[in-house]
Amino acid sequence: MAEHLVVNDDGNVIGRTLLGEELIEMLRLNLQWRNERRLDHLLIEAAAAADPDNPRVQAIRRRQRSYPSNMPDLKIYEPPGGNAKPEGLNASHTARQRNGELSDIY
Repeated sequence: MAEHLVVNDDGNVIGRTLLGEELIEMLRLNLQWRNERRLDHLLIEAAAAADPDNPRVQAIRRRQRSYPSNMPDLKIYEPPGGNAKPEGLNASHTARQRNGELSDIY
């Protein structure tokens, strides 16, 4: 995607190609709340890189980037026509979290 999109230092997404510009429009990537979220992410990552041992920065980073505790259990859903890849249910984030195989942050 890097050939099509770039994120500026202010969190704004810029299209490098026509496809990139279409993606920005179709996915509404430059809504204000999304830009603010991206900017928060960029600032937290910069702070974590500058001071990786700072417990306050790490706590904020963990809070922003941790998986939710209430992820949906995909095993309870049955798609129309059945599940073509049922083995994927055991590899889902929910299953991996339940088995202690999912990292604290993404």
